[in-house]
Amino acid sequence: MERPYSPHFSEHYWSPAGGPTEKDAIFIQGSQLPPRLAALGPGQIFTVAELGFGTGLTAALTAGAFHRYAPPHATLHYVDYESHPLPLPEFESIHATLPAELNAWLAPLRSWWPTLQPGWNSITIGHVTLWLWYGEALAGIGSQPHKADAWYLDGFSPLKNPSLWSLPLLQQVAAHSNPGATVASYSVATMVRENLTQAGFIVAKQRGVPPKRKRLSGYLRPPAL
Repeated sequence: MERPYSPHFSEHYWSPAGGPTEKDAIFIQGSQLPPRLAALGPGQIFTVAELGFGTGLTAALTAGAFHRYAPPHATLHYVDYESHPLPLPEFESIHATLPAELNAWLAPLRSWWPTLQPGWNSITIGHVTLWLWYGEALAGIGSQPHKADAWYLDGFSPLKNPSLWSLPLLQQVAAHSNPGATVASYSVATMVRENLTQAGFIVAKQRGVPPKRKRLSGYLRPPAL
């Protein structure tokens, strides 16, 4: 599978042995989405928010999990942040390497992609609505349209993109979360764990997916009584 690369951050979007398997383990399973989605009532809304839209792979995997596990007429809001959207030709070539199910869900996004404007953009595909902020995450998160039940922290590494892991941003992540919201990430860097803890999350290292030895998961600490 092709390994897409960001020249802006000088980093690949996923590891050599990564792609869908790695993303599923870190974010879908790491957030315990299958049982949480299965427990939704008809008409209920579940919101996932992600820092770092990238290729759209994690969004597509989440939409697939939603359709497999959620009851009919439930709704998924997927809120995402991206400061440097991929050019459409690269977006298309990456998607062509993905499994057919994921590529099919991403097809409407490819038609929508050229219309992106700075600020909030949205598209609805079936029972899934994607809200994408085009710009710096800290500038947009204050107007986030829905509080999140699960957060994916999927920006480039803290060394390459420290602003996406900063304490002010992670404090806003906590402020725009529903009670009991979960957080999942591939990064177990000390800075990330400390900033999440200060922001109000309880986090722990978990066994990773080779070649990564560890991943991070946690949840928002309940308010003090």
